[in-house]
Amino acid sequence: TVEREDSMKRLWLLFTMLLCLHTAMAQQFKTSQGITTVTVVKPKSEPKAPKTKKEKSQKIEQSSGIVITAVLKSSGIIGNAYYTIGYKFNENIVAGGGVGLGGYDYDDYDTCHSGGFIIPIYLNGRYYLGKNKFRPFLNLSIGTDVFLETHREATKRSSYGLLDINPSIGVCYKLNNKLDFFIPAGYRYFDYDCHGLSFNIGLNF
Repeated sequence: TVEREDSMKRLWLLFTMLLCLHTAMAQQFKTSQGITTVTVVKPKSEPKAPKTKKEKSQKIEQSSGIVITAVLKSSGIIGNAYYTIGYKFNENIVAGGGVGLGGYDYDDYDTCHSGGFIIPIYLNGRYYLGKNKFRPFLNLSIGTDVFLETHREATKRSSYGLLDINPSIGVCYKLNNKLDFFIPAGYRYFDYDCHGLSFNIGLNF
């Protein structure tokens, strides 16, 4: 019948469409299978291994302490606290400068008594012997001292500066990684009538 023929045509058309769709999908699948995608993965750079060298010591050395000078020719005493900062060229050599504040009281020129404040300003160099926990060192300070007189007998009060040269030798003891204790002694020269033996105690940090 006519209806049966129409149904057959429709089924045949549907079958043909499905076949074409299947063929196209199969061809696409074969094509995709034939393409090989190569992905190049660059290896991640490994982190640099930490340095095996020993940690470098700090390049700056700071010192503070008290120095007492017993004046020889004219009886008296000079004392001051100080602060020094220096650059460490290596484990043995340190160079820098510093400033201090203190007082003095002595018989000046064997004729009058004077006293007042003292402000040292100086350059400093130090050489350590060895690298042990307990080590000796050589020290040299060169600068000037400003004397501010507060009392003086027989003459008028004044302010003046003198050359200050203080070589010394001492010992240094390492308390921990950041703190050293030192005791030097030496000779301190201001001028012909003002010089004497110096004794020092302080800390490096």
